[in-house]
Amino acid sequence: TQINRAVTTSDLGITVRRSVVKGAQIMDKVDKQWELFSDNFGLGAARYDQGKRPTAKVIPPLLPLDVATALQILTICDEVFCDVVGIADSTLQSEIDKIQTLVKP
Repeated sequence: TQINRAVTTSDLGITVRRSVVKGAQIMDKVDKQWELFSDNFGLGAARYDQGKRPTAKVIPPLLPLDVATALQILTICDEVFCDVVGIADSTLQSEIDKIQTLVKP
């Protein structure tokens, strides 16, 4: 499909996929180091010493979505992505516009 090609063969799609893989590899290394650190200092031992499960927490009802905050978070994410990947904001917006035209009903 056109969307699949856009995601898998476009420069932006390839860059995003590479960044995701690289990010996962970095997090895997960090997790491994944390595991070694935790094991060396017995940080996980307290979980096993409890003997019983903790009491269940009451989860309050969901609050309504703050649209302005959500849009601000998305904008900041886009800016950080462009900075990390090294592309202009306009390049990202151009790719978003292309994909939106592909998926419009």
